[in-house]
Amino acid sequence: IAGSLDQAAEKSHRLTCTAFPISSSSPRMWKPREPRQEGIRALARVRQRHELHPPVIHANYLLNLASPERALRERSEEAFRGELGRAAALGAEYLATWPENRMPEGRPSQAKASEGRVRLSGKANR
Repeated sequence: IAGSLDQAAEKSHRLTCTAFPISSSSPRMWKPREPRQEGIRALARVRQRHELHPPVIHANYLLNLASPERALRERSEEAFRGELGRAAALGAEYLATWPENRMPEGRPSQAKASEGRVRLSGKANR
């Protein structure tokens, strides 16, 4: 995370935003860096002080829930589950994703992307 979560919230306030996008970890790396409790608490304090709602988690750019390649799709699903967990820990109401990135062999189907989201949302609710 470049800077800190509370710094992102402070910057959003200075820009007169009411909602603000943050990354729960590096958006360009598979291995996430989990947010620390002290950072989560600092973010909550800044959000409360400035009435910033809602934070929107920007999901990892590498995710491809509709990939025709099984290994990439499974890795993406695992990373997405992590994004859901970090979003919950940070109190984020939204998670912005790009579920169907273009692959060299053509654009994957909307149905496959939807299938992945449904499968993951079921696992997240357990």
